[in-house]
Amino acid sequence: MNIDFLYETAHAERETFGDKFCGPEILPHMQGVKVAFYEVAAESGGQSCEVYCEAWPARFYTIKVLQGVDSFGQTMSAFSVGTGSGQQSLVVAMAEAISSGMLTFEPEP
Repeated sequence: MNIDFLYETAHAERETFGDKFCGPEILPHMQGVKVAFYEVAAESGGQSCEVYCEAWPARFYTIKVLQGVDSFGQTMSAFSVGTGSGQQSLVVAMAEAISSGMLTFEPEP
């Protein structure tokens, strides 16, 4: 049985990420590939996010949050957040919230 169709991005990532999608037509097996970019919303204090997908063919996602500056001029560190398979909606919600400044993560003192 040919399972190549499970690596195509047409039905999963393209629909999920919409105009934020920037990935390939076919995902490579077990390699993290950038599939979406969420630019920081202007004057939001958010951070830009790159979303990576690793296909096994189940899809696992990593949000790489880029270093940024908040609305007070303070540097915000880069960090990564990963998900289990089937969490496209969670990834979109988190990337949108982080890029608009509505979700932040800070190290414990």
